Amino acid sequence: MAMVISEELGIPVKKIQIEHADTGTTQYATPSGGSKTVPTEGPAVRAAAVEVKQQLFDLAAKELKTKAADLTLKNGEILSPSDPSKKVKVTGLSDLKRRGVLVGIGYRGPNPQGKVVNPFAAQFCEVEVNMKTGEVKLLRFLGSNDSGRVMNRLTYDNQVVGGITWGSALR
Repeated sequence: MAMVISEELGIPVKKIQIEHADTGTTQYATPSGGSKTVPTEGPAVRAAAVEVKQQLFDLAAKELKTKAADLTLKNGEILSPSDPSKKVKVTGLSDLKRRGVLVGIGYRGPNPQGKVVNPFAAQFCEVEVNMKTGEVKLLRFLGSNDSGRVMNRLTYDNQVVGGITWGSALR
């Protein structure tokens, strides 16, 4: 989720701190786990980050005396593409310093019409069975995965190979 926030706000991942919520005091959400977390929980996190970005634009617009819709966020600065003299570092926003914190709240709505958010895979293997001993040997394996956008290649590769490994464990 830190990667989602980083992408939306342009903040390095290492500067983002994730606090785990107490389920007794937070909004309802679907269960997350394994390959399901990003497509099920990511949209709510992105929506919260978008809300924070809009709040930053509103604060900066007041300070820069321009319209919030004319602002963009890049490399920790809020700036006006139409007037390069109008810019301020996020950490330099006077009202943000006074407030100390901005809170964004995001919700995950239904899937877009005609879109599927679950990953799919097709796997095929060729095996050899020793008719005398019952030993099964995996000779060849072919897998094809349609996982949408991959956020972390190492995690993705490990999940795919781990799924193949556990799925082909013959007893």
